[in-house]
Amino acid sequence: MLYGKKDVVLKRSYEDTWGQLTHYTVRYGSDEVTREVYDSNGDGAAALLYNVDRDTVVLVRQWRITAQLKGVDDGWILEVPAGLLDDDQPDVAMIRELEEETGYRAVDLSHVATVFASPGAHLEQVHLYYGRVTDAMKVGPGGGLASEHEEIEVVEIPADSISQMLADGKVTDAKTLILLQHFMLLQGLD
Repeated sequence: MLYGKKDVVLKRSYEDTWGQLTHYTVRYGSDEVTREVYDSNGDGAAALLYNVDRDTVVLVRQWRITAQLKGVDDGWILEVPAGLLDDDQPDVAMIRELEEETGYRAVDLSHVATVFASPGAHLEQVHLYYGRVTDAMKVGPGGGLASEHEEIEVVEIPADSISQMLADGKVTDAKTLILLQHFMLLQGLD
C-alpha cells in the first residue's frame, strides 16, 4: 500500500572532508525505518563528446575504488568525463571538466537529462550533456589534474564499435551507458 509523501526526520549526521552521511527516520504509515543518505559535496555533471573529424566518441579511463572493490578490471573503467559542480552552473562545470580531463574545449553542449546517480542512498544528481568537437578544439593533453590525484587516459572509440562494446558489457558506468545509448539514438545506430 502506498502512503504518499513520507514524514522524514533528521536523526543524526556525520561529516568528513569528502561528504556527509545523514541518518533519517522515515515514517511509512504507522511504521518507522532508518535510512542513510550520502551527499558527496553536491551535484555533478558528465558529458559525451563526439569528434566529428574522427567519427569517434571521447571517453576516459580512470581508476575507481568501487570498481576495484568489485573486481572490475583492477579498478580501471571507461567513463564519460565528469566532475562535481564546485558551485558553478552545470554547463560551466562540464566545460571546465572536459578541458581538464580530455583536452577538448567544448563550448556548445546540449543538455540530455538530469538523473539521480543512485537514488536509494545518494543525494547527488548528475547533469548529462552531449557535445560535438573537432580536432581543432583540442587545446591540451587532458589527463586530469595531478593536484586532484587524477590519473586519466583519454580514449577515443570509433562510433561504429559502440554497439558491440555495449553488447559485450564493456561499459559498467551508468552515466556512460546512458550517454552512449543517447548517442546511438542520435546517430540512428543499432
